[in-house]
Amino acid sequence: MRSRHWALGLWALGLLAGGVLVPVTASAQTASGLDIRIERDTRPGILASDLVVNLKVTVTDRTTAAPPQDRFEVYASAQPPTGARTEIFPCAHERDSSPDVPAGIYLCTVLVDHGGRWQFSGAVNRLRGDPDDPPVVLGRAVTELDIVTSEVAPAADENRIRGRLFEVALLWGHAGFAAVWSLAVALIGMLAFPALRHRLSAFGLHRLENRFDLMVKSLWAATGLLVASGTYLLLNQTAYETPFSAARIEAAFRLPYGKPYFLTLATKLGIYAAMVAASAVLHAEARRRLRAHVIAVPAALDDPSPWHAAGPAGRERGRTAIAELPPIVEASAAVEPERTAPGVARAGALVLVAGTAGLSLTITLLKYFHELIEAARAIL
Repeated sequence: MRSRHWALGLWALGLLAGGVLVPVTASAQTASGLDIRIERDTRPGILASDLVVNLKVTVTDRTTAAPPQDRFEVYASAQPPTGARTEIFPCAHERDSSPDVPAGIYLCTVLVDHGGRWQFSGAVNRLRGDPDDPPVVLGRAVTELDIVTSEVAPAADENRIRGRLFEVALLWGHAGFAAVWSLAVALIGMLAFPALRHRLSAFGLHRLENRFDLMVKSLWAATGLLVASGTYLLLNQTAYETPFSAARIEAAFRLPYGKPYFLTLATKLGIYAAMVAASAVLHAEARRRLRAHVIAVPAALDDPSPWHAAGPAGRERGRTAIAELPPIVEASAAVEPERTAPGVARAGALVLVAGTAGLSLTITLLKYFHELIEAARAIL
């Protein structure tokens, strides 16, 4: 009987000396007054692979059984019966993306190398004010799960970045279509606003008006190509698989940098949609002014002039001379009905200017979020 008590005493002493040694169960109590439970998250995830295991770590106060007021740093990892432990994966506080969820629930994504039985552990650390401070472990919990799959992760030297020629060419083409679209919008805008028309020479204005239909065709062709190439890239070249349902969106927001990445992407798409509508407004205004000019020039043929007095032959020479002259657009009120563009055209121009700045910002943010996601994947 004494030897049994002595063995129990040594076991308890080992627990205190080793910090927190947790048995293979889904929950654990810690000396810090926290109850920690780790379990598999069965909700659909954004990463479609049997080697991707979604976990949920729940932290509660041992005394009140309520979520603690403090926030923690939570990490998860896995280890097979034989072999090395996986990388340590950071977990996200679910309440940050879903305010209606109680505090103390952390979502983790762990990548394993192969199927079989794995021991998954979640560690809860005190939140550090300075990332350089040493971590303080408040408790751990472990659970064992069977990963049923024949899939095997590729070796490190096989996980190189590869790019297909078609997708690289499409990315460059997408940028080229955007440049053509921007140039066409700028040229059409110059014909839509009297202030910009006045800055052009008569010869330059005449050349732009003669090529108005070409500019419009270029605008809408570039728009179609941009939408088509952008849709392909949206489906195949995003940092994570693009979510198209509420459950997939929620899962994407739980991934590292997933929420800011997809919110920025949605903002970019919304900005471009507004810019397409604004370009249609400028196109309509430029065409209206062009029609006003076309109506005004033939009326000049009925005015008395030296060649009219010369009979039909002189009148024909007059028509030919007028046709060869650059258009006199700003000289009469009949040609320019207003000295300023209508409010809707000015609003469209403002949308285009602000949208250009917004697109530049969102594209830059997407680039950096993409790099952060790739860095997180490398760490994970």
